Amino acid sequence: MNLVELKNQLALDAVKIIFTNKLDCIFIGGTALNAFYVDYRFSEDADIGYESRNPIRDIVGLLGKCGYTVKPTIHPFRHIIESQGVSIKLDVLKYTAKGHGYATMQLGPVAVKTLSVEEFVLDKCICFLSREDFGGLARDAFDLFMLDQKYKNVLAVVKSSRKKILGSVNVIGHNIKKFLVEPSTAYSEIKPYLKKEVDTAGARKLIKKIGVILDGQ
Repeated sequence: MNLVELKNQLALDAVKIIFTNKLDCIFIGGTALNAFYVDYRFSEDADIGYESRNPIRDIVGLLGKCGYTVKPTIHPFRHIIESQGVSIKLDVLKYTAKGHGYATMQLGPVAVKTLSVEEFVLDKCICFLSREDFGGLARDAFDLFMLDQKYKNVLAVVKSSRKKILGSVNVIGHNIKKFLVEPSTAYSEIKPYLKKEVDTAGARKLIKKIGVILDGQ
C-alpha cells in the first residue's frame, strides 16, 4: 500500500472500532461516502458526526485501548490519530440532519450509521457551495458527479431541496463559477487519490446544471 491507501485504511479501521462499541454517532464525510456508495477515490481522514452528546472522550478512550495514539490539536473538533508511522485527522462534529435521513451500512462485520444517499447529495452540495479551499471544492464536485453517475438523483435532490440549500449558503455562484472555469485544476487536486478515472467534462456539465437550478432558471 502507498501512503494514501494506508491513511484510508487507518481511517476505516478507526471507524470500525468506534461503531463496534455502539457509540451514538454517525459516519459522515468523504471516507464514508466512498466506503458505502461510490468507491472511486481514497480519503485520508475520519469524520464523525453526532446529534446530541459529543462522543469524543469515549472515542479517544476506545482508540487508546486499541493501541492508537490520539492527540488533540488547536481546533476543539479535531484530533490526530497515529498508528505505525501513519497519521490521519479525526474530526468529530455536531451534525444537523438535512431532511433525508440516515442509513445503516456494513463496514466489514460492523454495522455503521451513516447518511442516506439523498442526505449525502444534499450535504455535499452545501459543502461544495460553502468551501473556501479549492481542494475541498474539487472533491465535493466530483463526489456529486459520481453519486449522480450511480444513482441518477443529484439534480432531483437539488431541485426539491433548493430552498434549504439557498438558506444554508451565503454566496451561491462563486464556487460554481470557480469549478466551471478550472475543471482541469480541480481534477489535478483529486488525481492522487483516485481509484479510477472520472469524467471531468461530465462533472462540469452536472455542476453547471446545479447552478441553473439554484438560479431558478
